[in-house]
Amino acid sequence: MHRLLESASLHGWEADQPILVGGRIVGRADVLFRKERLIVEVDGRRAHQDFEADRARLNALTVAGYTVLRFTWRQLVHEPGSVLEQIRAMLRRAGS
Repeated sequence: MHRLLESASLHGWEADQPILVGGRIVGRADVLFRKERLIVEVDGRRAHQDFEADRARLNALTVAGYTVLRFTWRQLVHEPGSVLEQIRAMLRRAGS
């Protein structure tokens, strides 16, 4: 994901950032566009085995005003244009 963002000249993001909601760390964002409150996650089955906890985390982030985009490794490799298009669309939306 980092290489894809860099190759597309997308800037202003931070990697592996803790996200605080209500004074506690809800999780770590794979990629965070802090100003836009956009979190980009790269999901794998191994790291996301707790379905209930993942839903609670997503809801807490949404209630706190974050938008979360989730992509798979397959999407990064086989559909990088689509991944970038979605990220750019959310960044434009956040900027308007």
